[in-house]
Amino acid sequence: MKRLDRAFWVLLVLGIALRCVALTRPLVDHGLLRQVQTAGATRSLIEQPGLPLSSRIPWAGDLDEHFVLELPLYNYLAIGVFKLTGNLDLSGKLVSILLWGCGFAVLQGIWRRCLQPAQVFWANLLFVIAPLGVFYSQAFMPESLVQLLAFGFILLALRHDEKPGAARWAACAAVGLLALLIKLPEVAHLYLLLAFLVFRREGWKALTRPHYWIAAAITVATLKLWSGYMDSVNLQHL
Repeated sequence: MKRLDRAFWVLLVLGIALRCVALTRPLVDHGLLRQVQTAGATRSLIEQPGLPLSSRIPWAGDLDEHFVLELPLYNYLAIGVFKLTGNLDLSGKLVSILLWGCGFAVLQGIWRRCLQPAQVFWANLLFVIAPLGVFYSQAFMPESLVQLLAFGFILLALRHDEKPGAARWAACAAVGLLALLIKLPEVAHLYLLLAFLVFRREGWKALTRPHYWIAAAITVATLKLWSGYMDSVNLQHL
């Protein structure tokens, strides 16, 4: 176990080093349009008073309208780091790298439950050096945050399956809802895993458990309210 723990720290340092390559490279529109859009939306949030949820998004040309695409948690994390660095592009990338590192740590809890110890090193190595993963986990985009929340949701679902409890279930439901508000299409399928774990453990009796229905109702109601808010902001500009 100590050997594996050392390997984790070595790979974590290697992963961060890989993601720091070209860290100060400017955001340019060479297949990186989403980075420019995310940075532009973040800059718009900085320029507005309070804690707005909508921002001016530079899709193409000049666009002086406000839109809502997702819960801007990642953007506000970048703003927090920007107050320390004074460089918005660098701040977004640093946030992505830090979130990747947190996700890598959470992933170890999943590996320990799903893989043999000898397999963990190779799984971690592939996760660290995969070129597409390196790009997205240092880009000015919320993918690292979504990945962290997805890993957290899976780990909490597995922990609840091992030892059900109100706190574990509440944490799982809360992390899942937050992930849905940020990137619903990328994480919605994970609820199939949650349903499988619940029904494998409890069978059809799960349908009689009120805490499952309460979590489902809160999730659906929150998504409905968020969708209504997005439509109220976005449709007026279409």
